Amino acid sequence: MRVEVIPAGGLGGRQPLVTQAHQVVVFGDLGTPIAVVYDDGAGNIEFSHARMNDFNEILRRCGINGPVVQCDAVDVPRPLGRRITT
Repeated sequence: MRVEVIPAGGLGGRQPLVTQAHQVVVFGDLGTPIAVVYDDGAGNIEFSHARMNDFNEILRRCGINGPVVQCDAVDVPRPLGRRITT
């Protein structure tokens, strides 16, 4: 899958970091995983976040075997800009 990363300060006229990946884990400021996307290589892509029931199972598939993560809310920052495609 293709992943685009936009830095915390915005793009400032630059292009986002673009790379290919089989798994992406998003960590909060305290180092706790809060979201994960997993591509099993057979065309199946799974997404989960800390409030979903399958979150820890998908983290384990990605090789992250830390403590069980449970939370009541996940604060997701608003995007810094708009992306226009033609």
